[in-house]
Amino acid sequence: MLAAVVARASGTTYSSFLAHHIFGPLGMSSSGNGFAAQSGTATPYEGSNGNFRPVKRTVSLDLYYGAGSIVSTARDLARWDSALLSDKILDSGSRRELWTNGRLPDGKPLEYAMGFVATSIGTHREVWHNGYAPFAGGYCFNAIFPDDSLAVVVLSNAPDQSFRGEPVTMVKQVLALYDHRIVPLTER
Repeated sequence: MLAAVVARASGTTYSSFLAHHIFGPLGMSSSGNGFAAQSGTATPYEGSNGNFRPVKRTVSLDLYYGAGSIVSTARDLARWDSALLSDKILDSGSRRELWTNGRLPDGKPLEYAMGFVATSIGTHREVWHNGYAPFAGGYCFNAIFPDDSLAVVVLSNAPDQSFRGEPVTMVKQVLALYDHRIVPLTER
């Protein structure tokens, strides 16, 4: 829905807005949106440990529009995270809104913000999102620790069922290097 709002408010397509207002200015030269960005990306795999096989891409990321149509690299996502942690894209008030879990009209809290899940690990505030586009990509994870100016990007071309939980473990292992009070767990 937010992608449609961006397109309508900007008077251009969502892909064009991303290219001209996000990817270009941030130097995200290996990022794109939708089916056009899928060529030349890592081959997605399916199966389980010891029995992986490549998947012929049968799904266009255009299907996911603003909810998962972006193709990127770890380096470009690091640029994105760095921009989010500064005032390059949003001011502090907008970031606070972006990273605050929503509420239903009756006041009941949601466990989802605008494209992120806001939570914490120990005393470290964390906003994160995982990504998985079946038959189009792999299971991924992007975690930002706003108060620590720390972000961790984990990308894979492994299927959800075999890699779920692994990125979370990796994020906790990195956070444990930052704060020795954190004990990396295998499950969130």
